[in-house]
Amino acid sequence: MDVGTDKVSAAERKRIPHHLIDLVSPHEAFSAFQFWEHAHNATHDILSRGKVPIVVGGCGFYLSWYLHKTSRPDHTTKAPPEVVRKIKKVIDDDQGDCAEPSTSASVEAIDPAFAATIPVNDLYRITRALEIHAVTGLPPSSFASERLAPWETSLDFRCVYFTTSDSLAAKTRIDLRGLEVDSTPAKAIGYSEAISFLLYAPLEHLGDSFTDFLTIFQNSSRKYGRRQKTWFRREPLFHHWLYRNEMGVEDQLRRVTDLYSLPFAEYMDTFDWDGYLNKMTKDYNQKMPTYAPKLQLFSTASSRDSFIASLAPSIANLRQWKTARPN
Repeated sequence: MDVGTDKVSAAERKRIPHHLIDLVSPHEAFSAFQFWEHAHNATHDILSRGKVPIVVGGCGFYLSWYLHKTSRPDHTTKAPPEVVRKIKKVIDDDQGDCAEPSTSASVEAIDPAFAATIPVNDLYRITRALEIHAVTGLPPSSFASERLAPWETSLDFRCVYFTTSDSLAAKTRIDLRGLEVDSTPAKAIGYSEAISFLLYAPLEHLGDSFTDFLTIFQNSSRKYGRRQKTWFRREPLFHHWLYRNEMGVEDQLRRVTDLYSLPFAEYMDTFDWDGYLNKMTKDYNQKMPTYAPKLQLFSTASSRDSFIASLAPSIANLRQWKTARPN
């Protein structure tokens, strides 16, 4: 998934070895349990060579597996084909004529608490929740993970979250992203909205549909960013947040290496976590009510219409190809 994932370039990978890139095809299923296996194998391989593994990423779900190996069902908990077909029909019935997938009413029926945590466009987790219930008979939330304290983990993790101290600036950057998205094939934020627009938007109203698409994309990205910060705030291993816009790259590197070099006990004594979280939450709550989202790259009708005019033939060809393609 080179488009939309900010994938590390081949040139960068020649300079610094990277792991778990181009590991599976976008068409293959890949579970968090499989990620944990591959990630920990790579970690122990790096450690065995006297090197320091640096784990980077933004998805709390997979980081939670990496740090804690949660008690969720592993990738072998799969529903039989006939059950998968029934689940697909249930989701199709819930979705009706809507192009956008939504949190399944069936998930809400079996586990309202878990349904509330599923993003509206996350078809994978909707399906997975129904699979888990079909196979185990238990609600998905019963497999919720326990977060380990720093001294309970199998490895001595030093965790740092890089973010921006200016919430308004972060939201503005989201508005500027255009079609740039986070990862995970076709189900990720950006991909699902783009697919719905390209395949289902009325050709006679492409301009308005494009504006709606951008608005939905922006809102989904902002909600995802908010969920990320919520996850990192709850995660006991992430005691340190570094604000990228308040220090240069060299200072950031120096701070991280200083934290890494500390003995464990000293590392744990370096931060007033509760006091910091209270201040951060107060600052965030004061700033965000003043933020009004707006389009940046397509702020005028002329810029939007010019882009749509160049895009319309490709959309028509795409739909023709999809219709003609054998199932």
